[in-house]
Amino acid sequence: MIFLSSGGTVYGSCKIQPVDENVMPCPINHYGNLKLCMENTMRTFNYQFHTNIIIARISNPYGPGQDFRKGVGFIDAALKNTIQGIPIEIWGDGENVRDYIYIKDVCGVLTKLIEYQGKEDTFNISSGIGITQNGILEKIRNMGLHPDVIYYEGRSVDVKHIVLDNRKSMSLYKGSLMSLEEGLSAYYRFLKMKCM
Repeated sequence: MIFLSSGGTVYGSCKIQPVDENVMPCPINHYGNLKLCMENTMRTFNYQFHTNIIIARISNPYGPGQDFRKGVGFIDAALKNTIQGIPIEIWGDGENVRDYIYIKDVCGVLTKLIEYQGKEDTFNISSGIGITQNGILEKIRNMGLHPDVIYYEGRSVDVKHIVLDNRKSMSLYKGSLMSLEEGLSAYYRFLKMKCM
């Protein structure tokens, strides 16, 4: 069994980046606390009943299947709103840093974790590269698109900077991850093909 956790919210605010799996989690919001509580429950099962539950701490996945209206997915919101001519809402100055990974790559790493038979129980799944929300918007502009943005006051529940160390999971995957530019273009083509 693989439990899909949340890398950014579980770790909270960390001074040393990228954050590896040995860092003490310190969530700053309820969502991260709940994810960490579920992780610890999985570890209890592993310890008491000798199960083999793997915890996958996924950074910020994006791509086909995501729906930002459910509360997550900045790239999803940015591309869909740009295509529809709707302003993109950013809480803060747009300088919060996140680590985005294309969903196809997430699935590739998870496939390797299914086959994993080692003793480790926690793996970060990420690109290992951080970028701001404003940086994402700039890349969308470089695609010839024209996003409209509205900035609101920042929220205390948002981590300012989180990039995950993916060396452990990539030692299993051994594949190359899609670059952010490639992922944005692929997702944009997908959305245009689906006509939203």
